[in-house]
Amino acid sequence: MKLFIATLCCALFFGLFLTPVNAETADRGFSYRMTGTVTTMDGQQSDINMLLGFQENSRGWYFRAGSEQLYMKKPPKAYNLIINLDGRGQAFVSDFSQKPVTHFQINIEDYEIELFQASDIAYGMRLRINDRQFLFDSAHPRIRFELSEEGLGHVIAESTLRDLSIRRAN
Repeated sequence: MKLFIATLCCALFFGLFLTPVNAETADRGFSYRMTGTVTTMDGQQSDINMLLGFQENSRGWYFRAGSEQLYMKKPPKAYNLIINLDGRGQAFVSDFSQKPVTHFQINIEDYEIELFQASDIAYGMRLRINDRQFLFDSAHPRIRFELSEEGLGHVIAESTLRDLSIRRAN
């Protein structure tokens, strides 16, 4: 009987202080910092510093973009950065500024993304993702950040056309 009580006490003691962790109970997810600058129509320059990611816990998935956090039943497949072009070299990007934007440059993981003014092209702006430049074929393009449980996959420009004229000029 003493052996049984001693065994039970040891099991309780070690059970309280030595909790095993396995892959099924560990939190899953990722978080990336998006940094850069944004320039508004009035010439003011501001820093961009926001988190993008999601985390699983016992209640479900929490998706985070900047200061916003949203509960979801499943992890999101993508995050979309919406750009509204005015056709005169300005854009509205509510994730970065409440004022019209003339330029932004952001870095996230292995991607450098830049929106800048350009004359004599549709909508008066051009987009660059790493070494590829894009023209717009819509006033409402977006940048899609593809996500998975492992992290950031690809960054894709939507409602754009690949600008091959830059390659010919070089």
